[in-house]
Amino acid sequence: MSEKLLWNRLRDIVRRQDLPGRWERVENGVIDGMPDANFCVKGMEGWIELKHGKVPAKKETVVFKSQRGLTQEQVNWHFNQTKNGGKSWVLVQLDARFFAIPGNFADEINQYSMVEMVNWEVELSAFMLSLCEGFEAVSYKSSI
Repeated sequence: MSEKLLWNRLRDIVRRQDLPGRWERVENGVIDGMPDANFCVKGMEGWIELKHGKVPAKKETVVFKSQRGLTQEQVNWHFNQTKNGGKSWVLVQLDARFFAIPGNFADEINQYSMVEMVNWEVELSAFMLSLCEGFEAVSYKSSI
């Protein structure tokens, strides 16, 4: 699985469910850390960083220990976005499972084992639909 294939899956859900709004993959070589996808639905804009990997053999093993996690630039981008009132998520696909982690937790993701990841597990179509229904419908816990 690659980020491109994950994006294709999101795009297919948008088309199949005829989701409203603008959904775009962003290729940006200028701004370090900017997420892979942007959307705007009913006046609400958000960003999604796409990550993929494999479920580790042991649930206590850090997921991104031997896999590429978030860079410091990506963590900083999400921190600045959420600090300024913007919304963002890191959408992680591990094998056939999906996890939608709010951007204000970006600095923790690289240390998550499957024990922590399961707190953010989502059904992908339901997550996409919830973004269309308003951000209050999507778990966005305070990191404080």
